[in-house]
Amino acid sequence: MSYQFQRAVKTIAALTPAQHRQLESLCLEIRSAESQLRHGASPLLTRCHTICRGLCCRNIQLNALVHHGDFVFLLTLAQGLQKRIAECLQQEDPLFPKDCIFLADGSGPCIFPEDIRPQICVTAFCTDTTPVRAEIARVKRKFFKLDCYLAGWRLANGLRRILRFPAPGHGAAP
Repeated sequence: MSYQFQRAVKTIAALTPAQHRQLESLCLEIRSAESQLRHGASPLLTRCHTICRGLCCRNIQLNALVHHGDFVFLLTLAQGLQKRIAECLQQEDPLFPKDCIFLADGSGPCIFPEDIRPQICVTAFCTDTTPVRAEIARVKRKFFKLDCYLAGWRLANGLRRILRFPAPGHGAAP
């Protein structure tokens, strides 16, 4: 997961100001969708806190949950978390499941603000999600839109590099 985090840091650093504004706009859409989900899922979240007590944050494989796009989202809207995330990642054990490394002091609460969390952390519930199915779908669509933006940016960046540097022996003087 450290690799995904470092990749996100490099991605954000490589953006032009216009690209950064586009990225921030996409991330604000996600934040708004997460806020709407949190509001609609209030009873489910109460259940998570009182009955489950954060069971979903225990004994997990973080590599399967937090991805490049999640880190881009987090770092775009909460730049002040970069150092704290990096510190948490030092506790990472990619081979064995353990409690979420992003729980403050190892037990909680989550270090991420309530309205700026990785996709899986806000869309997965251990109960019936029928009442908030539309809100969950909206959050997932917004994250998909972010992933598409990042993939398009990466492809365009790669093409620019290829077109600037011809292959050896193809039009370049030795």
